[in-house]
Amino acid sequence: METSSLISLSNISHTYGSVKALDRVTWEMQPGEIHALIGEHGAGKSSLAHILSGFIQLKGEIFWKGELISPLNDQKARSLGIAFVTQGTELFNHLSVAYNLFNNHKDVFPGFFISQRKILAAAESYLRETGCTISPTKIVGDLSLPEKVMINILRQLHTKPELLILDEAIEKLTAIDLDLVLKLIRKMRDRGGTILFITHRIDDVYEFADRVTILRNGSVLITESVKNIDKINLIKLAYTQIVRNKSLTKLDKDFYHLLKYNEAILEFLPLALLVVNGEGHVKLLNHYGETFFHKKREVLLEAPFSEVFAEEDRGFSDEIYKILETKKWENLYQKHITIAGNKICCNVVIYPILDGNYYLGSIIIVDDISEQEKMREKIHFSEKLASIGLLAAGVAHEINNPLEIINNYLDVLKNRISNEESKTFLGYMEDELDSIEQIVSNLITFSEKNRYQDEKLNLQALVEQMLLLIKPNALQRGISIAVEIKTENPVILANRVKIKQVFLNILKNAFDAMPDGGEIHLVMDNKDNKFVRIRLLDSGIGLGERDIKDILLPFYTTKQEKEENMGLGLSIVFGILESYGGSIEIKNRRQVSGCEVTMILPLLKEKTDQPAG
Repeated sequence: METSSLISLSNISHTYGSVKALDRVTWEMQPGEIHALIGEHGAGKSSLAHILSGFIQLKGEIFWKGELISPLNDQKARSLGIAFVTQGTELFNHLSVAYNLFNNHKDVFPGFFISQRKILAAAESYLRETGCTISPTKIVGDLSLPEKVMINILRQLHTKPELLILDEAIEKLTAIDLDLVLKLIRKMRDRGGTILFITHRIDDVYEFADRVTILRNGSVLITESVKNIDKINLIKLAYTQIVRNKSLTKLDKDFYHLLKYNEAILEFLPLALLVVNGEGHVKLLNHYGETFFHKKREVLLEAPFSEVFAEEDRGFSDEIYKILETKKWENLYQKHITIAGNKICCNVVIYPILDGNYYLGSIIIVDDISEQEKMREKIHFSEKLASIGLLAAGVAHEINNPLEIINNYLDVLKNRISNEESKTFLGYMEDELDSIEQIVSNLITFSEKNRYQDEKLNLQALVEQMLLLIKPNALQRGISIAVEIKTENPVILANRVKIKQVFLNILKNAFDAMPDGGEIHLVMDNKDNKFVRIRLLDSGIGLGERDIKDILLPFYTTKQEKEENMGLGLSIVFGILESYGGSIEIKNRRQVSGCEVTMILPLLKEKTDQPAG
């Protein structure tokens, strides 16, 4: 390694689990320079800073003034004169500014006993010398974030380090404090000290850096003198460009720079993101947003932001527009909007972009939480079913005992009574008892999940057998059934009676939804080679919004006119499928009337034995 370098890295690599943060980095810094480190989010900038400060163990070699110092730990780094200001503040919030400035500084704390008067006097002198106006007696917890960052930087500068590392710290400072820090670090450079600052702000690089290094995907892309590389080329090298529309050059200078310098961060956020100007016109749409909204950037740029949303969501657009007019930060939760014809649930953040008091525009972030909502509802639904199942099981078993006694007494009475009219009445009573027993049986089936023995079943063969049995009934009702099998040998491990019960319940509901006849289309296919999926589509009347939400709950029924219906059928189906690691989804068909029921069951991995049909 060159002895003229202050610190040098040779073939440095580091990983977080399977993610490679740094990949064979060879790099150096000179004494007496201000060095900027830039790159996209996740490029490895903070990892490099932590390695230089001794907080991360690594593969490779580190040299300090030409001498090998690796492995490097944080204590050794401090003894060499390396100071590190992290992205956090790392101060004692319950203690004073004075104490935080000099904690562990031996020139102020030479021994075990601490002199409060000496600490306060030293802090007053140091703050006055640096030009900082923060009171040394103030409790750090009462400071603003920029003030805390300022104290943290001053704390490290007080140790007179040979290398000062600022990890995105200057970006948190106010304009006044930033000017003050710039003066201090320039003084440090002039006395031979080296400063490494990590930033996303390109203007800061040209404001006070001597050299700049660009990291990309954990590797050094280029290290160059700032005066030898123009700003536009630096942006192109450091960040992936997303603003290609020429009309963006018509933006006011500050807003244009904001977009250009921060576009890499905005582009790769896993959220749909819009930037609009003061008039509500779209100035930027990130890649995820383009995919999410199913809209091309070229079409939306310069258009009113309301063009992003569907016509039926005009009320939602108006709500956002009113928030934009206030020029304030606002959060909207669990909003339902239409994307490509589908209803989704999302959270929305509207964040104003200000230059001082001047309003430039706003960022609109749309976070699709539909899957989280489905999962939350599923968990809530399962909890409701579990509670009802416990109740149902208890009630069913309690009813069963007196039913058996009543049945026994009826048998005795039938044998002793010769009057035909009385026997007829006893027969009516038996029929009613049979109905009660059927209800109890359904309750027990709903609440007990492992009552029957499982076996290997060829689901295709089982379904075809059942369709043959119900075909006469379907013809009598004027219902046609079309079957489409798109998978081979779908074998599952389940109980034959339970699976038959699932299909009979689903088909019965489809029949009841088409009292004047109709069509049923059954499709069976493979999902990810792990599951068999059965979709049953009918041409019935469909379901109401509340029905879709509650249709699987026990005792909920859409057939109020039918006295014999207890609303347990679909709850039993849900319980059976869930017990086998499967699922069921019921929704209305799009564009045509009717329901679509989708059932999923896990395939059996081993298929060596010939399964039953």
